[in-house]
Amino acid sequence: MIGNFLKSAFLGLLAFSLCACSDDDSVKKLITFHSGSERANALASNRTLEVMPISTVSVMTDTNHFMYNGDLQKVHVAEVTLPDGKPMRGFYFICNSRGAKRLFQATASNMGGYIVVKYDGNVIGLRRIDMPINDGKIFVTPEIPLEDDLQKLVDEMNMAIETINEIKDEVNSW
Repeated sequence: MIGNFLKSAFLGLLAFSLCACSDDDSVKKLITFHSGSERANALASNRTLEVMPISTVSVMTDTNHFMYNGDLQKVHVAEVTLPDGKPMRGFYFICNSRGAKRLFQATASNMGGYIVVKYDGNVIGLRRIDMPINDGKIFVTPEIPLEDDLQKLVDEMNMAIETINEIKDEVNSW
């Protein structure tokens, strides 16, 4: 048990230190997933009020993330059709097995709440939790200006995911 903890702690430190040494800024950036709700919990000291940049929805967001780059396999630009027939482009995140478990736990315990996705500490997406997500795949509505190039951002995030996963694989091979 202590060995697994030490290995995990070492992996985290190694990932951050190696990312900080890179010339490519994109690998230094973390994708983080946070739970959130519309109402404030007076007892929760680890929450902060965030106003979404595009939708202007106010969300009390947990400052601790439940998922990050190391829990993801890939992210894609995807398009869904809304009930009114209009298309909406967004992010389609695919989790690895650990990420799928974390996503299921977070969505099952926060029904009616939100998932706030951040990249490099900035909000990039928001998803209302309407059901537990058990397949490890989630579509997230973008909270970035429409003129921003979603594909370029997705490519950058995929590079950051690959870098963290390569570091994890290297550490796990010891």
